[in-house]
Amino acid sequence: MLSTPALVRANTDAVPASVRRFMARARRRRLRALLPWAVTAGALAVVGALVFVVYGTSVLGVRQVEVVGTDSLSAPQVEQAAAVRMRQPLAGVDLERIRGRVEALPAIDRAVVSRGWPSTVKIEVVERTPVAAVPTGSGFTLIDAEGVAFRTLLPARGAAG
Repeated sequence: MLSTPALVRANTDAVPASVRRFMARARRRRLRALLPWAVTAGALAVVGALVFVVYGTSVLGVRQVEVVGTDSLSAPQVEQAAAVRMRQPLAGVDLERIRGRVEALPAIDRAVVSRGWPSTVKIEVVERTPVAAVPTGSGFTLIDAEGVAFRTLLPARGAAG
């Protein structure tokens, strides 16, 4: 009866030492050649993960809107006009669009909108300063130095007329 031949691995003694050293050096050269590629791939993976966390997740998202400089308006009025979406990635917030919406309020002269890392949108406003009050049929309209009418004051109820 014939048996099928089995594959056997030779002992290390069967391979000459010079061949073993040559093969070990060749293996190290191949690994050293791959090392820069592996380091580059690892660095790109880390950078990609960081970019994803900053721009693609709410980990660094908006959690608070801070309003500074209001006098005649309230902070909630400015926040409502700003319409900042909560939990939106802070890096992706369009500061110019928010500034435009805040400056559309008649009582706001100018606004500065900035990011406060890790999770705050800061809105600094400068309100218009009245320099004249023009009487209207039902009260007074306040006008600033640029001639912009920005607020109407109604007389208090029960005031003598």
